[in-house]
Amino acid sequence: MIPQETIDRVRDSVSLVELIREFVPTLRKAGRNFVARCPFHEERTPSFSVNPAMGLFKCFGCGVGGDAFKFVMLMEHLTYPEAIRQLAKRVGVPVPEVRAEKTPAVARERQALLDALETAAAWYHQTLLTSAEGATARDYLKQRGVMPNTWERFRLGYAPHSGQGFFEAATRKGITPEVLEKAGLIRRSDRTGRFHDHLWHRIVFPIQDAQGHVVAFGGRVLEEREGTPKYINSPETPVYSKGRHLYGLFLALPTIRKVRRVIVLEGYMDVIGCHQAGVEEAVATLGTALTADHARHLRRVAEEGLLLFDADTAGEAAAQRGGDVLLEAGVTVRVVSLPQGIDVDEFLLQQGLESFRKLLAEVSSLVEFQYAQAVKGRGGRVTTPEDKTAVADRVLPTIAKIQDPLLQDEWLRWLAEQLGVEKTIMGRKLHQMGNRREPVNTFIRAATSQADVPGGTSLGVRSLEEEILQVLLQEPTLVARCPWKAEEFLDQRCAQVFRLLQEALQGGHPLSIAALTGRLPEEWGDWFTGLAMEDKTYLQPDQVFQGFLKTWTTRSQEVQRRALQEVVARMLEGERPWDQRVYDQFDQLTKSLKGSLKG
Repeated sequence: MIPQETIDRVRDSVSLVELIREFVPTLRKAGRNFVARCPFHEERTPSFSVNPAMGLFKCFGCGVGGDAFKFVMLMEHLTYPEAIRQLAKRVGVPVPEVRAEKTPAVARERQALLDALETAAAWYHQTLLTSAEGATARDYLKQRGVMPNTWERFRLGYAPHSGQGFFEAATRKGITPEVLEKAGLIRRSDRTGRFHDHLWHRIVFPIQDAQGHVVAFGGRVLEEREGTPKYINSPETPVYSKGRHLYGLFLALPTIRKVRRVIVLEGYMDVIGCHQAGVEEAVATLGTALTADHARHLRRVAEEGLLLFDADTAGEAAAQRGGDVLLEAGVTVRVVSLPQGIDVDEFLLQQGLESFRKLLAEVSSLVEFQYAQAVKGRGGRVTTPEDKTAVADRVLPTIAKIQDPLLQDEWLRWLAEQLGVEKTIMGRKLHQMGNRREPVNTFIRAATSQADVPGGTSLGVRSLEEEILQVLLQEPTLVARCPWKAEEFLDQRCAQVFRLLQEALQGGHPLSIAALTGRLPEEWGDWFTGLAMEDKTYLQPDQVFQGFLKTWTTRSQEVQRRALQEVVARMLEGERPWDQRVYDQFDQLTKSLKGSLKG
């Protein structure tokens, strides 16, 4: 592990403008920042900005942002340590080697698991290429139209029939059973107590994270038998979660960033078939529906998501669920309907790339797809008031998730026209549905997202907690006057940034925004750079801060009042003994909050 002091020294020594200009020669000064067209996606007008004072870059078009290390990682496809070492060499900063015992135990364990998984990927791949037993797997892949160069690119492998081959090879290399089991590579038999490989007699698909590390495996049987699952994946481990990882993402990222589109499929072979045909923005879920974590990651690199699922009931349901998740994250969603009974890779082999591209062009928006499914569910006809109500109830929740208000309004108008009702009536129904779904902390959300701030700043776009951080980043001296704790923040990202600001102040270290970026989880980097580099200036930051204090206090009181309200309700129902002090405290908070709202 590279010492944090070295990382900070390298970052401080690099001229971010000079570094980026080597890759983006058109970078030009615009006020206090430098701007250019983004190197990570196609655009006509510049939305890529570099702030040399902060040491950060940010594209306000595609959302990617970070410090010098992040830029080099993206441009040259390096890991974080590789980027540090490359820039250290550039500025002449020596990188000391740290002895293993000084590396945190969690980091050591993670590296041990990744090393074991990489060993497994290499072993399975070599077994596919060279072993006699692997001939069956090689023949199967050729029959499916998967070429040898694709085997190499996706590092496909074969797990031998014995179920002991990799375990024996790994132990000969000195990898302990404890590490192998924790990495999901072996299992202990309940019957015999012996260890055996997690995969055997299967085609092996290595699963990589966004940085290219092998984190898990999938396996497909070569001989389909009743009761034997066709596909199995590695179990969840400290380095792998099926709700966070997507198959093929590492290989797809360069193309996704370029075209700003991602195609989401159902299986390994579908992704491999697409990439082999030249459609390289394809990824697949790993035995689960699209999750919010998937959507947040994809939103940082793509503006549009195409969903291709099997043309059956399960596939249609997966498209509906996945579409809603992507839509809620701010991704434009379209659905492609496959012909009945054919997979993506089979379609490509049988009908070719041009036919596939035509299929991709015949897309429906998610709203249109939901509408078609709802109408099909009513027997293909929507004539009665009950039919119209059922269809509206199916489609309106999707329209409600559209973030762009103009786009939402247009789809509301479209649905009203389809059903032959007044748009105002449809809008009222949408509003009623929203009210029914309002969470119990309605007041908290209102105080967090809509409160007026002295000085004319509105919190309609940023949350209260994000606005607080923006003021503190501009005026770090205000951190010492914050009466709250990091644990009180509802947004964990904001809590961590606030904690780091406090630590910097207490340690007497000069505040470096870029250094803060390096201490946050990688998945928060784009969010934080957007927050820090947002073009916002507070003419009276102290006055704005006082407004925040008042709003924060009100929010904290409401949280406390809600908790007491539940206790009081249980006392009134006789579920717990009456406590006059609890009731008096609840009553006092209620009156206080009513007074603050009137004020």
